[in-house]
Amino acid sequence: MTERPTSIVSTLGHAAASLPRGQLLRAADDLLDRAARLDPATLRRHQGRQLALVLAHARATVPFDRERLRAIRFDPERHDWAEVLRDVPPLDRARAQEVAPQLVSLDPPPGHAPNGYTLTSGSTGRPLRVLGTPAVALVNLALDRRFHRWWRRDPGRRAAIVTNVLDPARGRPPDGDLANGWFPGERCGETRVLSVAVPIDQQLAWLGRLRPSYLVTFPSSAAELLRHALRTGAPHPGVEHLCTSSEPVPEHLRALATLAWDVRVAATYSASEVGPIAFEHPEGPGYFVQAENVLVEVVDDAGRPCAPGELGRVLITTLHNFAMPLVRYELGDRAAWGAPWAGLPAHPVLERVVGRVRHLARLADGSRAWPYFRHDRLVRIAPFRQWQLVQSRPGEVVARVVATRPLTDAERAEVASVACEFVPFDRVSVEEVAALPRGPGGKYEDFVSSC
Repeated sequence: MTERPTSIVSTLGHAAASLPRGQLLRAADDLLDRAARLDPATLRRHQGRQLALVLAHARATVPFDRERLRAIRFDPERHDWAEVLRDVPPLDRARAQEVAPQLVSLDPPPGHAPNGYTLTSGSTGRPLRVLGTPAVALVNLALDRRFHRWWRRDPGRRAAIVTNVLDPARGRPPDGDLANGWFPGERCGETRVLSVAVPIDQQLAWLGRLRPSYLVTFPSSAAELLRHALRTGAPHPGVEHLCTSSEPVPEHLRALATLAWDVRVAATYSASEVGPIAFEHPEGPGYFVQAENVLVEVVDDAGRPCAPGELGRVLITTLHNFAMPLVRYELGDRAAWGAPWAGLPAHPVLERVVGRVRHLARLADGSRAWPYFRHDRLVRIAPFRQWQLVQSRPGEVVARVVATRPLTDAERAEVASVACEFVPFDRVSVEEVAALPRGPGGKYEDFVSSC
C-alpha cells in the first residue's frame, strides 16, 4: 500500500511502541478532547479519510472483502462516506461467524498486527472471535477514560464491578476479587469484582461492606439490586454513580435508581466486536456516538437511512482495526437517531438503543412488534424478584415470574393483562419459577423469542 494506515486521531495507531503507556494515554486524552471540539463537517471529513484507508486495506488484504469491496471507489475529498457505504452489503453476525477466517487481514500493516482476540457472548449461537491490536486497545482505553471524565469520576475512589465471571471459584463472597484499577492508566482506589451469579441478597450485603463510590454492572443486575434494597429497606451502600453496560437500559431502571439510592444511571453502548459505540453524557440527551472510533448507520429493513426518531438496524464500521476490519457489520441491535446537541457537536446522538432484533415479538398474523410492558405496574401487583416474557409460538407468550410468595389467581390475571397492554398477544400464560437463568456472557433479557 502506498499510504500506511493511521488514525483520524493523529498518531494513535503507531505511537504505542515509542511512548510509555501512561504518557500515551494522556496524549490520547488530549487528542480526543480536541477531536470532540471539531465541527461536525470537519470530523466527518476526517472520518472519510480514515475510512478510505480502511476500505483500501480491506480490499487488498482481507479475503472476504476482495469481492465485496471490489467495485467501491471512494474519494474522501469528493464523496460522503455514508453514500459510498450504502453500496456495500451489510455483514450480519451469523454470516461473520460462518466466514470468520476470511475476515482476517493477510498483511496487517506495522503497528497493527494482532495481539489477542475478544469473543462475543454467543447469545445468538456460537461466539465470534475478533482479533485485536495495540492500536485498537489504545483507542478503547482512551474512550473509556473520556467516559469517566465526562462524568467527573475520581480515580482515587473505590469501585465495585458485578459482572460475568467465567471461573465459578472466582468473584465469590465475602470479598470478591481484587481487580486492576477501573480508570485506565491511573492509580486507582480499590476495585473489587463480584460474580453476577451470586444471589442478589449477598450482592447487596457485599456492597454494604465495601461501600464503593462507583458501581458497574448489567442493567438487569442493577434493577434486581435496587428492587431488593427497596423491598428490604437495606441501608444505602454508598454508591454515588451507577454505570451500566452490555444490555439496553429500561426507563424503569432510572426511576428505581433515584428512588432507592438517589443516583443517576450512566449508560454505555458497546459491543465486544467493535469496542465503544456511544456513551451517555451527564448534561446531554441520549447516547453520544464515539465518532473517532466507529461509523454508525441506522437503516430500515430495506437498507434506507432512517429519519430521526425512526427505529432501525444498527450497522457499524470500525476505523482502527486493520487486523480484522469490520465494514457495515450488523450487530443485531435497533436504535433511533436523535437531535444533535450543541454541547458535543462532533458526536451524533442516538435517541434510543432498544436492543436486539431477536427481542421482537411475533403476533398471530405474522407481523412483529416491540414488546413493552409496564414494570411499574408489575411491581405493584406482587413482590416480584424477576420476570421474563418467553415466546415460542406466534401470538402466544409465557410470563415467567420469580416472586417471594405464590401468586393469587387475581394477581396472575393482572400479570397477563400487563403483558398484553402494548402488544396484543392472543394468549398469555403465567409460570411461577424459582429463578431465571442468565444467558451467555451473564446477560439477562426480559423478552426472548424463538419464533
